[in-house]
Amino acid sequence: MNTMRHVASRLIPLGLAALLASSLSPAHARPAGSDVVGEAQAAAPMKALTLVELYRGKTWLWPDGAGYFDPSARFTAWSGSGRSATYAVGEWRVTNHGRLCMRAVWYSAAGARKTNSCFLHHVHGDVVYQAKIVRGAVQTKSWYVFKNAPPQADDQFNKLKAGDLVAKDLEAIKAQFPEASLRGDTRRKS
Repeated sequence: MNTMRHVASRLIPLGLAALLASSLSPAHARPAGSDVVGEAQAAAPMKALTLVELYRGKTWLWPDGAGYFDPSARFTAWSGSGRSATYAVGEWRVTNHGRLCMRAVWYSAAGARKTNSCFLHHVHGDVVYQAKIVRGAVQTKSWYVFKNAPPQADDQFNKLKAGDLVAKDLEAIKAQFPEASLRGDTRRKS
């Protein structure tokens, strides 16, 4: 079984809810009068293979960090700087119902915390919608346009860059907080 089918055939849990949620700003909302929530809910869930093609081998850039979706389904990320720096190691998964999840352990000076963050993707034509999933439920008001048709400069889609842009910063931060010592709170956070 090739890697893409293997990745697409499994649920890929995510784990950085707060980080990704903070990168979704009102700038991605449609103009007044449009019904993004209604449009998104009426659109079809994105298929697993399409989600894999969208994220595989790419880095999602955030305001103060980034997450890399390795083709092998490994997920790595970093956020912050100095004493507030954190990094994550885990896996990513997709489903045929439009769900993208990242399950990871985030390490910091305070210890380590397991996380599981998920997003739902719907598509209508070339427009891709995304919403946050919290504790298994779609946050209805969090629907926004991830990729417009035609694409717009402020689309979150444009923050997906080819290649691993995480590794260099990740290694520097990892040196501060070795994985071997699971210090602190390792309870699961959604």
